[in-house]
Amino acid sequence: MKHYYSTVNNIVLTHSDMDITESGRDVDIRFERSFENGLNYAEATLPCYAFTKTEGFSEDELIEMADYLLHNALLIWDYAQTGGGSNVNEIYNMKTLNEGLTGNDEPVTVAKLITILSDFPQNAIVLTEGYESGLDCIIGVNACKVVSNERAGWWDGMLSHAEEGQLAVLLSIAIEY
Repeated sequence: MKHYYSTVNNIVLTHSDMDITESGRDVDIRFERSFENGLNYAEATLPCYAFTKTEGFSEDELIEMADYLLHNALLIWDYAQTGGGSNVNEIYNMKTLNEGLTGNDEPVTVAKLITILSDFPQNAIVLTEGYESGLDCIIGVNACKVVSNERAGWWDGMLSHAEEGQLAVLLSIAIEY
């Protein structure tokens, strides 16, 4: 593929320029993972999201890659229209972001978040994932105190508001009921 997009868990995602045909616009996607004796790969085409060719990835990995593709499709689509983004990992430091915020039981501190966000363009908007789909804008920042929510269900947050507890920063989103 022509343009490098990202590397996550040693899987490289690349994409083509946008191809305009009689049937519409397409962007070819390729996930690759090298190993000692060869290469695993999975190919898809946007806007379809379905893998057309795969070799060596498990079904669970393909599901995770399809989810990653879904969450990054708009940015990839934009890069494909404009000739590709230059090394996204270097520009936005995504590898550091992923390592710093996932698979870790330690909460992210304000200092860590400032360090991570300082690598992004200062005019980029800050979002969070929506409740079921889509994205929401951060509309407020507030201090609060929290304690561990020992009885939380999988659908609940791990922490609860408390009169006494650890100081925390709460990013608020717009919610309409």
